Amino acid sequence: MSASLPITFSALLDVFNNKKMASKLLIELEAWLNFETMKASWYGDESKMIKITLYLLSADKFNQLANGLDASIKRLVQQPNFVIYSKKSPLNITALFMSPTIEEQVLDKISIEQQLKQELLTMLNLIADEQGLPILRQG
Repeated sequence: MSASLPITFSALLDVFNNKKMASKLLIELEAWLNFETMKASWYGDESKMIKITLYLLSADKFNQLANGLDASIKRLVQQPNFVIYSKKSPLNITALFMSPTIEEQVLDKISIEQQLKQELLTMLNLIADEQGLPILRQG
């Protein structure tokens, strides 16, 4: 039996011009997110195991999905570039976000990675605040 990771991260492939680089980067960032949250002791109480799904979307897809969320869905945070919400359980969280700088493809892999790490940390720290979890530090 395989256990899924507490945090999953995926992206629409149309966000990136270089699909091969994108695939590798997404795997690396997902591993990094899970490691950082583990280091910060987010998973000490298994009865309160948080599951977070992060989606990087194109601006068009983000606007379509964020504006189309049902009114009954609990939005934890909504800002111009991301929306964080939970549907059935407060421990099952989804975050949709767009990164206009990434979409413009003017950055190299290292710059894209740094940009995404900053955006992901911002969202995870908002979730941490909402859930009473330790804040994550980049480094």
